[in-house]
Amino acid sequence: MNVLHVVPSFYPATSFGGPIWSTYGLCNALARQTDISLKVLTTDTSGNAHHETLDRVNIRPELYPGYTVDFAHKWAKTSIAPGLLAELPKLIRWADVVHVTAVYSFPTIPTLLACRLAGKPLLWSVRGSLQRWEHTRKRALKQAWEHSCATILKGHPHAIHVTSPEEAKAAQTQLPGSPTIEIPNGVDLPESLAERQWQPEGRTRVLYLGRLDPIKGIENLIDALPLAKTPHLELVLCGSGDNAYTDSLARRIEEKGMSSRIKLAGFVEGAAKTRAFENADICVLPSFSENFGMTVVEALSHGVPVIASKGTPWQQLPTHEAGLWVPNDPESLARAIDELAQKDLAEWGQHGRAWMRETFDWRAVAQRMADTYRKLRADAT
Repeated sequence: MNVLHVVPSFYPATSFGGPIWSTYGLCNALARQTDISLKVLTTDTSGNAHHETLDRVNIRPELYPGYTVDFAHKWAKTSIAPGLLAELPKLIRWADVVHVTAVYSFPTIPTLLACRLAGKPLLWSVRGSLQRWEHTRKRALKQAWEHSCATILKGHPHAIHVTSPEEAKAAQTQLPGSPTIEIPNGVDLPESLAERQWQPEGRTRVLYLGRLDPIKGIENLIDALPLAKTPHLELVLCGSGDNAYTDSLARRIEEKGMSSRIKLAGFVEGAAKTRAFENADICVLPSFSENFGMTVVEALSHGVPVIASKGTPWQQLPTHEAGLWVPNDPESLARAIDELAQKDLAEWGQHGRAWMRETFDWRAVAQRMADTYRKLRADAT
């Protein structure tokens, strides 16, 4: 079975956060399926600015075991790459199933149209884009875009891939009539963890890791720290974002008089990300809205208990004794930090790691995705 993935950005464009890691992990796992031949069509974007592109010449092919990645050069904005359009018809003719990722991006509508014209079944991973929160921007423009997509897909064999029930509800609202298939993201579980000391010298180390963006609720986490009663509490914020927003966080930390206890550590990946988890006692994701939240599975896979907001789909954290699921206002976050800091963090971390191994291993996720492709192909014939 020939499967084509069309995505606006791909690994190693890690500055785009969780979707890059989840798409890359899925493709690596799919390529190990014996009956799948996989190709990825993407752009060389590595950021929103015109000059932010990957060094295509020096990208090592061994990064993509068992599949190929075609990087079209972007000309403008995040992912406007005319070369992608030139390659698209040929690759769609080759494919039995096309899997497109992202909603409001340059490749999306051309891919939907090309699949419609070629009669190829389509799976569409919307990656949380259809979910709304009170500060969602450009609502009218997004509704017009969604209406165009729904018109193209009407009567065409397709399904919307979602990662949580909350995302499924949003998809059914924004794209009524399109079937949804819920398959979570997976995680590359470390085979072993380094020895670590929990709450060293009586310090409780809290970690936020992800994009720096207003939807992530970071201001509420900053405001929660002085409200918490846990002594010697520290917060490290790992991530990157818009310069103006990052500067506003720095000013907020200074205004709160928390510069000695809260650190903006910048973007981390690879070994630096692993060290961030190893040096954390609690990981917090205080988002207003998340379709999944890769930080949660990464933290739990590293044995770090998690506090997630009720804007995320992680209500099972308390059930597994792996963390807490709470409102994301500062008072609730402060109480949750105090409560979790009193737990046996090593034990709760192991509970989370076992949960990840049982449910979110990439091999099981890829098997479910491959079964979805087979069903879409069968239904289209």
